[in-house]
This record gives sequence, structure tokens and C-alpha cells, in this order.
Amino acid sequence: MFFSAHIQAQNCLLTHQDKYDQLLPLATIQKHYKGDMSKAKKEYRVNKTPKYRNHDTYAYSWSSDRTRTMKLMGKDMTVPVSNRIGLTWVGDDMFKIAKKKSELESFRHFYRNLTQKELDEAFGQAEKQVQNKTNATKEQKAAGMGIAKDMAAATKFENVAGVGEAAVWELGDNELIVLFKGYTFQVIADVSKDKDTNLELAKKLAAEVLAKCK
Repeated sequence: MFFSAHIQAQNCLLTHQDKYDQLLPLATIQKHYKGDMSKAKKEYRVNKTPKYRNHDTYAYSWSSDRTRTMKLMGKDMTVPVSNRIGLTWVGDDMFKIAKKKSELESFRHFYRNLTQKELDEAFGQAEKQVQNKTNATKEQKAAGMGIAKDMAAATKFENVAGVGEAAVWELGDNELIVLFKGYTFQVIADVSKDKDTNLELAKKLAAEVLAKCK
């Protein structure tokens, strides 16, 4: 009985890989988001390689008055931020490369904040690889390491209770990554400067997806 339910839940996510908009239609989004979406445009980015359809992105986006400061190669840059609500990476199982004893352990290990020691070790290995690229200039090598460090420093996760089998909130990207029956899906909820506002919306939208696949 459990095995049958497990397979059914898996198939629910997988069979929606080419129709994320049916898994989270506009009417469902507007059920939980009461802001003005009259100028929102639907974007549906499809991966050209069929086996990577689990990395498609479906979202409604529209302009906002928000900006974001990003650090790139040691410099602060201010860029405009659009409001976005949608789904991405439905049916993904990349977290399994952690190869822990259970899917939950693998998820927790994959979506976590690295310790400073782990970061230093990883950058040490990356630096060796960059320096071994004989066809790259000194400036290109320095730029590559700078970008890698900036990206790693910006990637932070917070555990979120009560959603799926496990979930984490990805700061910066404003996405809720949910583990469910051996796969994950990511809810995009980027409509406010306030993290809690975005997170609460994402949790409600994730619950709608889970209700369709329970």
C-alpha cells in the first residue's frame, strides 16, 4: 500500500514536468497572493534537452520598486528586482548525489550551509584547477575565483518545518525547496523585501502542489 502511494506521488510530479502551469495555475496563485498582477507576464523556460525537463522554470513576473545589492568580484552592484511567483525544478533528484542512508539525510546534507573549513577546502581545490588552466589569463583566473567565492557566500539555506518531508528556504533567490517522495520541487515567491512575507506565500503555494500529489 505504501509502495503504491509512493509511486503515485512520484508520478504526479514527473507527469507535470511539461506542464508546471497546471500544477500551480494562476487562479491558485491569486488565491494566496492578493497583490496587483495585472501587468504580470507568464514566462515558461523549457530546457532544450528532454532528459532535463525537471529543470524548466514557470513563473509570472512583473516590475517592482525593489532593488538588490550584489557583491561581484569585491564590488557592490545595485540591480532592479522583478516580482516573481512560480515553480522551477519540479521532479528533481540532484540531492541524491550526497548518497546518504536515506533521501531525507541526502536532502539535509545537500541543502545546507557549508562550514568555513569546508568552504576553504573547496576553494583550495577550485584554485588549483583554475591555476592549471594554461590557456586562461591571470585576470581570467582571478575573475573565476572571485565569482565562485561571491556565489558561495550568497548561498544560504534555512530549514522550514511543516512542508513536505523536508524543506529549506533559499535566501537571495527567495525559493522554497521541498522534498516529497524522492523528488523535489521549488516554489518561487519573490514579491517583497520582507523574507517572512515571501516565505509564507511560498509555503501556501507548496501546500497547493502537495495537495495535488498526495
